Amino acid sequence: MKKVILYFLAFLFLLVLLGAVLFHPLITPHFGLRPMPVLEQNQSKVLDERFAGQQQQLTETLFQSANQLEAPAISVAIGVNNQLIWANALGHANIKEGKKASTRTQFRIGSVSKSVTSLGMGKLMEAGKLDLDTPVQEYVSYFDPGKPKISIRQLASHTSGIRNYQPCFCFPAHEGLNNDQFGSIAESIAVFGNDKLLFEPGSDFSYATYNYTLISGAMEEITGMPFLDYMKSTVFQPLAMNQTMGDWALREIKDRAVFYDVKNGKYKKAYAVNSSNKWAGGGMLSTPSDLVKMGNTLLNNTFLSPATKATLWEPIAMNNGEINPQHYAIGWRVDATSRILEDSKVKIIHHGGTITGSITLIMLFPEYNMSIALMVNRTGASGELFDPIYELAKVLIPAINRIQDETKEELDTTTR
Repeated sequence: MKKVILYFLAFLFLLVLLGAVLFHPLITPHFGLRPMPVLEQNQSKVLDERFAGQQQQLTETLFQSANQLEAPAISVAIGVNNQLIWANALGHANIKEGKKASTRTQFRIGSVSKSVTSLGMGKLMEAGKLDLDTPVQEYVSYFDPGKPKISIRQLASHTSGIRNYQPCFCFPAHEGLNNDQFGSIAESIAVFGNDKLLFEPGSDFSYATYNYTLISGAMEEITGMPFLDYMKSTVFQPLAMNQTMGDWALREIKDRAVFYDVKNGKYKKAYAVNSSNKWAGGGMLSTPSDLVKMGNTLLNNTFLSPATKATLWEPIAMNNGEINPQHYAIGWRVDATSRILEDSKVKIIHHGGTITGSITLIMLFPEYNMSIALMVNRTGASGELFDPIYELAKVLIPAINRIQDETKEELDTTTR
């Protein structure tokens, strides 16, 4: 009997040990935490003097948000009327080395990568090389031909039936915490490509980053270029998004932040992940200023045509005619909020990014020709950044209205 108990206890110990090894990335954020350094407020400069009166309030709002979010570092940029009008960064890009964050500090942008990828898709659409309603099987020769036909539009709007990350017999035991280097998009697609679809394409909605991995495979086949090379030459360089790139885990990237887990005012370095299996949907680095450049060019139709932009921002209907539950379009969510103005709703085009050690949110306000991007280098949910962006918008919208009225008066005076 004693032997049976000993064998059982030994088995139980091994089981617990195996679980601790496989799932330690999910457990370790709660251990070995150190007190966060005190956040220091700084004073940035507004880049457009017409908004100089809002500078102090913007700075104070950012500082308050950083404290509320327990941010090791927080970075923001705001664009109005196709201009970057304000950017600021607080806190530490690297706590151990005492390195302060700057507006050049690069954060993981997670799923905001999908929004960035949409611009590359838009350029291929305008060149007549990518048709949203063509099955991906016609572009990606190595994707399972036995599957039902899945259109690019269904992939881009998460109505394809492709699954998302899931637990696996791997280390660590979840695909979302991958730390292997994938050598190609084809290798990345092999992780999920042969799995059964969750539903008939177009019949339902299920958010999955792997949709964009498959789209990037199509983009490579169309262009004959590695996905990141295509994005650099076609999107990043033309828009001067010089701090936007793949989050190469095995490369030294000078301006990349260190990423943290934070709990109750204490921090530790986040578990290391490798994003090479999801460049297009969740694997990029960027800065708020670069994302605002992207937002500005979309709002002002200086990179893509109005018709292409309208396609990217059109929420996709499912086969039953109903718009999908997240109002998801092509790499963007389209919504309206009553949390900014008391008497009316404000239209917003937005996307959040949640990834180990970093959260990001970009939000565009078409009625005010305004873009705001916000980033924090700690693990969390991008939903935490909505209120901080709304507070910044509340500061700026009265000033934008004033400037618009003054401009209108000047035009009226000139034409009299």
